[in-house]
Amino acid sequence: MNNKNGDWHVIEDDREKYSAYLCSREWSELREAVRKRANNKCERCMVMPMDACHHLTYERKYQERLEDLMSICNYCHDYTHGKSDIDPLANARMAILLRGCFPQKAETSWHGMVGRRSSNGA
Repeated sequence: MNNKNGDWHVIEDDREKYSAYLCSREWSELREAVRKRANNKCERCMVMPMDACHHLTYERKYQERLEDLMSICNYCHDYTHGKSDIDPLANARMAILLRGCFPQKAETSWHGMVGRRSSNGA
């Protein structure tokens, strides 16, 4: 970044400006407001903790409203951006249904829910 005073507002290159914005106090405050609204949970699956703040729209980039953003876990974020074929939302629903039928120790990550084998090897 060629900007010596750290003010992202004056950066002309949009990629560089956006990267600087994501490191700004303004973005940090928005992100924390989203985290507080979501009670630190992913607003997509409602199971995992928030890992990122996801744009629902870039219509107001640099002047986002809270409704433009959602808290999201890395698993949902990867699925949303097409980096994973595994939909954590579907897995979360299945886990909730199965937990109601078969009480067990709660999982702390998706790794325990995805690809699990039963005790009989099925």
